[in-house]
Amino acid sequence: MIAIFAGHNAHRGEVLSLSWHYSGTKFASSAFDNTIKLWNVSDNPISEQSEKEGSIQAAIRRSFDMDHGDKFKTAIEQTPYFSTDSIHELPGCVGTNNAACVSLVLQVSFAHIILFSFPLPDCVQFVGDLILSKSVQNVVVLWKPVVTNEDFATFNTIYPNYINENRKNNDRIKSKVIFLRDFTVDNCDNWFIRFGSPSPYNEILALGNHEGEIKVWELMGNEDDDEDQDYFGDNNEGLLCKLKTGGSTTRMVAIAGKCLVAVCDDSSVWVFEAIG
Repeated sequence: MIAIFAGHNAHRGEVLSLSWHYSGTKFASSAFDNTIKLWNVSDNPISEQSEKEGSIQAAIRRSFDMDHGDKFKTAIEQTPYFSTDSIHELPGCVGTNNAACVSLVLQVSFAHIILFSFPLPDCVQFVGDLILSKSVQNVVVLWKPVVTNEDFATFNTIYPNYINENRKNNDRIKSKVIFLRDFTVDNCDNWFIRFGSPSPYNEILALGNHEGEIKVWELMGNEDDDEDQDYFGDNNEGLLCKLKTGGSTTRMVAIAGKCLVAVCDDSSVWVFEAIG
């Protein structure tokens, strides 16, 4: 075992999705605790590399250098450099119908039942230094974590009246985000439907729904948004095409070259090829 990313400031629920940054220096994770966290693998991938080797880097190096039978202490990282639970948190979500939230019933005793309702970020992916994520709210969100001084300056310009109401995160862990755009898909309020956006260029985004429909967008095709546009409104800017499978839930899509592959709940696999 080389490294474990867990502990006091880590996820408090099952990890649902993970995505590596193209540099290999950090990764994003989303979990059943409704949080998305960003983790360092190198000492400091945000700014210039430190000359001092960190514990995770040392463990990785030793894993390549060790002779057969050698043992070393597993590195443990307890604190991500970024954590948020606000990306897919919509007003009025808690306690409303289950189409917008995933409801978990926890039986504490025979006489007491506690009901929790919250969105779960079931898919997350790095897009350069930006993040794509989705939950059960018919939308994929493209956003930027606020981690550098330049990011904070931009954030303060966009949100001058921002009040930090996040009481869950340690103050040492950055949690502010800049929302960039959303991609809406009707009938996509099922849990665990995965979008596809091929790395490293992430030029295309595709997502299916529980009616067997697939939308395909040009990922950066909406640079001239109206400043007054409702963020969670219907946003089809950059929509390239709509595809249709057999009607079963399209659980996952993947794109390779000119081909798009969709996997559905009825065990069917659909392959679409771009012409021209």
